[in-house]
Amino acid sequence: MRRIFLSYGHDRCAQFAGLLKRRLQDRGHKVWFDVDRLKAGVDWELYIDHGLAWAAEPDANGCVVLLMTPYSVRRPDGYCLNELARATSKRLSVIPVMLASCEPPLSIARIQHLDMVGCAEEPATKPFEPAFERLLDALENNNLDFQGLGSRLLKYLAPPDFSADIRDHLQEFVGREWAFERVRNWMGNPSAPRLLWIVGAPGVGKSALAAQIVHRVAGVAAFHSCVHGNTDKADPRRVVMSLAYQLATQLPDHLERLAQLDLERICGESNAQTLFDTLLVQPFASGFP
Repeated sequence: MRRIFLSYGHDRCAQFAGLLKRRLQDRGHKVWFDVDRLKAGVDWELYIDHGLAWAAEPDANGCVVLLMTPYSVRRPDGYCLNELARATSKRLSVIPVMLASCEPPLSIARIQHLDMVGCAEEPATKPFEPAFERLLDALENNNLDFQGLGSRLLKYLAPPDFSADIRDHLQEFVGREWAFERVRNWMGNPSAPRLLWIVGAPGVGKSALAAQIVHRVAGVAAFHSCVHGNTDKADPRRVVMSLAYQLATQLPDHLERLAQLDLERICGESNAQTLFDTLLVQPFASGFP
């Protein structure tokens, strides 16, 4: 039995969230579901914190099931992003479930998601029961290998895990709105320089700002944290493969083009320059929307 915090958007998939909650309870799991818990006139965010704390209690075997739709994980104001940041700070495991095609939050892009696109449609365009059995396997057997193209890319591109690098920067961050506005203006200006360099003395908060940009600014499609002294995260080959993997999670066309490559050979034999050309330059060279 697990304690499950069900994170979802109040959109057209909300009814499906209710169905999923009932099926999980029938299985014997305890589910925190906001419609059951929240009351008018009560602080919404306080109840959310109580729910996550309930799931994170010692020996609770808690986790978050994140139902991803364009509405629930939209940047910058998708409310599920706030829940995800809080869950990450409490070190709760996250099982992402894709209900409608969208870009997964970059902070969990390395975690394979369960594809349930079509299960929440009326009428459903994809069978629910097989997908639900895979979700139960993930919950009860810790089996997050959902197969598919994403699984293959994860195997060969092997992006480093940055969850610990950004976890502590997603909570209790205030101010710096001028910096976010500067970044948004730069991204929205086609004639702006290709490079925006953020500099500052040690300890002023560059890493925290970068983590917040990744989490909040729409349009950011990949990131890499070069950690001093970490030969893995500072390896140019791993940087290129990490960026290629993340771009594939955000851009379906890039995913399809990488899927056509002999990734086992390319990633095993190529140097950083060749990887950059093969995984990033060539896939974007022609016919890309």
